[in-house]
Parts: sequence; structure tokens; C-alpha cells
Amino acid sequence: MLEQSYRLFDDTEAFDSLQNISVNLAEEDETVQEEAKQMLQNLQLVDYLSDGINQICNDNWMDTMMPKLREGKRNYFLIIPRGSGIAQILR
Repeated sequence: MLEQSYRLFDDTEAFDSLQNISVNLAEEDETVQEEAKQMLQNLQLVDYLSDGINQICNDNWMDTMMPKLREGKRNYFLIIPRGSGIAQILR
């Protein structure tokens, strides 16, 4: 709806909202979660940084992580229970 409002009515508030969409990875389907997990694993090891960058630049990344998004961007976050020793945010 935000994209339609922006495109049809040149709604700048809708565009601003499109720039700040945040999605909880835990609420996404398994395909999105697996893609994010793979990317995080690639970025955690220096030897695999180029794999992580190539993954993000791939059309499959956009098709999986940003379905139906034509304008704006989407931020992902994952809330990890305390004591797990892991804290990561995808942007």
C-alpha cells in the first residue's frame, strides 16, 4: 500500500515510511531466514567476506529478501534471547 500511495499520489510521507521498513526475521518464512543465516555466516569469517558480498549483490538476494519491493528498502532485525552471546542486526 505504501508503494502504491507513493507512486500514484507522490506521497512523500509514504516514501519516507518505505525508507524505514523493519521486519523481524523470526516472522519471515524459512527461505528468508536461511538466506539471512547464510549471509551472516559468510560475513563472520574473513575468508568468506567476498561470498557474502556476492550473495547480497545477486538477483536471488533481492528476489528472496525484498519480494514485491520496488521503492525504498527493508531492514531486517532478529531478537536473540539474552545470554546467547549473539547480537546481530541486518541493515
